[in-house]
Amino acid sequence: MRKKTLSVLLGISIVIIMVLGLLPSCTPAETPGPGGTTVAPTAAGEVFNWRYQSTALAGTPTYWVGEEYMAILKKASSGRLNMDYQPQGAIVGSMEIFDAVATGAIEAGSS
Repeated sequence: MRKKTLSVLLGISIVIIMVLGLLPSCTPAETPGPGGTTVAPTAAGEVFNWRYQSTALAGTPTYWVGEEYMAILKKASSGRLNMDYQPQGAIVGSMEIFDAVATGAIEAGSS
């Protein structure tokens, strides 16, 4: 159980580090997006509300750790990034998380 919890903590930490690294890199010019579309610049202080699905079951220690990390992420981003943290199967099946992120059905996830 301890090894699994540590693995989940490491995975969530990596996601948080990647997300926090992307926040300050917003540029004032439009940038190319997926499929050749352009992405408008973000306004200073703009708030992002993302859906994040985990493979952890609600009510488990692994899920609670994820909830704590989402609170830390919100604090670290000064409230600019809010993660709607969902348990396994809440939005898509566990084996569909990466496809859901790729298609934009959800903004983030872990497996």
